[in-house]
Amino acid sequence: MLHYSEDIIQQLKSHADIVQIIQNFVPLRRQGSSWVGLCPFHDDSSPSMHVTPSMGIYKCFACGAGGDVLKFIMEHEKMDFISTLKFVAAESNFSLPALKEIDPAKREEQGILLELHDLAEKWFMQQLQNTQDAQQYLHNRDINLTTQKEFSIGWAPALRQGFVKWAQEKGFSTDSMIKAGLAVEREGGEITDRFRNRLIFAIKNLSGNTIGFGGRIIVDNPRAPKYLNSPETPLYNKSSILYGLNTARNFMSKSNEVLVVEGYFDVISLNQGGINNVVAASGTALTENHGRILSRYAQKVFLLFDGDDAGRTAARRSLDVLLPLNLTVRVLLFPQGSDPDDLIKTHGAKKFREYISSESVDFMEFLSVSSPQNTPEEKAQFLHEVRQCVNLIADPLLRQEYLNLATRRFNVARQNLTMQNPVMTPRNFAPPKPNLAQPALKIPNLEARFLKLMLVSPQLWSYLHPWFIPEIFSVSAVAEILDLGLALVEEKGCFKLLTLTEELNDEEKEIIIKLKDEKWTEKSAAQEFLASLIQMYGSYIQNLRNKSHKFAIKNNTSAEEFNILRLKTAGILKRMNELKLHTSKTENIAELFKQWNGVYQDIYPLIEEMKSSLT
Repeated sequence: MLHYSEDIIQQLKSHADIVQIIQNFVPLRRQGSSWVGLCPFHDDSSPSMHVTPSMGIYKCFACGAGGDVLKFIMEHEKMDFISTLKFVAAESNFSLPALKEIDPAKREEQGILLELHDLAEKWFMQQLQNTQDAQQYLHNRDINLTTQKEFSIGWAPALRQGFVKWAQEKGFSTDSMIKAGLAVEREGGEITDRFRNRLIFAIKNLSGNTIGFGGRIIVDNPRAPKYLNSPETPLYNKSSILYGLNTARNFMSKSNEVLVVEGYFDVISLNQGGINNVVAASGTALTENHGRILSRYAQKVFLLFDGDDAGRTAARRSLDVLLPLNLTVRVLLFPQGSDPDDLIKTHGAKKFREYISSESVDFMEFLSVSSPQNTPEEKAQFLHEVRQCVNLIADPLLRQEYLNLATRRFNVARQNLTMQNPVMTPRNFAPPKPNLAQPALKIPNLEARFLKLMLVSPQLWSYLHPWFIPEIFSVSAVAEILDLGLALVEEKGCFKLLTLTEELNDEEKEIIIKLKDEKWTEKSAAQEFLASLIQMYGSYIQNLRNKSHKFAIKNNTSAEEFNILRLKTAGILKRMNELKLHTSKTENIAELFKQWNGVYQDIYPLIEEMKSSLT
């Protein structure tokens, strides 16, 4: 089969001017750092399509069409892939090499990558046997040896080239290790292990072959992301892989139910406790591919997520994926300090099943308890959410039943919940109608500016590493983008926006596209970086203090104990405010960062103490 290599394709996409090429078909006008025009993929009356050259993508915020320059030409001109490559190359003055037959080495690539993953799985598992701290961590979490072997849990030591050297001794090239996502090439050409000083979880396909890994730190380290997953490879596509599906699918088919949880440990602990129809999304939110996969094996889906803002957001997004497939969706949000792992260990499988059956709610009740309804505006927004979700259901009869239920439950006229053109399932019908696009995610200006600042200031990522915790951001998607950026910096040794873009989902790309253009000098960037961090940490600490106060009153915590915590908090906030006042006045940025680091050494344990006071 004739083909172009992936390297050539990536070079072409980087070389091509996406604005210039799309302008051959659609007039565009500049709007900040993006370009806008009428979307050619639906009947667009006002410019809905944004083209962002820094990211190499286009996106319509009405109909959802989007992708890179190659996808635009394929969709607009109805060209096949090879013809598209030739067209874009010609428009970009890019010289494509001659098409070549796939050589035997290429044909064997997938087999080589599978062998490498098998070797890595065995190596990680062997390292676990030699690492007392990791064994003790698993013992403390009640993960027995049988379960460790069943789920191929391992350990990546802190060596820079531990696996790389081992695999080289076995005859594998560093190029293959990089393609497999098991090694990274850093600036200067050094090849190092991707996973270091982490507990390792093997991610398997339906055949039981290991195709990727997830790594988790076991000692809190603000300089490293908590989780690090394999990148996209020829074997591993995170939008199509569900962790645990290879063992869960038979149990899902028998029960016609599936539990979707947030993490590797939830899947593992539930299986060990006798709950086997459980999966987790692998390093990403649920995607349409995930939804289709679930629908093959089960009709009822239980979403078991944390009860924090991130958990509620994940549950809401999941409804958009699952409801168009006519799946019955139940939601259970666990209170702070509790999760499926704790519940199964404390009460066992029978009580666990009874609990999720009695405590989970349908999607309308979930929306009701998650949405404020104190004002007419809030009530209207809530009913809008209900209407959006009900009209996602493709089956007309099922949709009618939910409409009837909603009108009774929420005392609202039926016509206010119906749409003339309900969204149809992607399995059988055309894409959603443009007028049904989801409302834009509202991001506080402080967080939006901070995200933009980071995206245009590569020099600041190394400073963010030790001071980053996701909880200080009110919008979980912003925290996820930054967390992913930090993980890429750790892997690559530097920050590149195009590399980050390749890893983002559609919602995250939309967030970046809509950020306002801002410019900073190196000095002003550092000053705003620090001032913003201080303000976000201050708001987060004040919020924790208020929650602690309410919890103390409700649970009759001793006044002396709470007052000690309150005084500590007041002292920290005072120091933070004083430092923030100096950020715009002091010329010595290095000294400012040093002072902040001193304050942060007291902030981190205070936050952990305040969290503990809530349990």
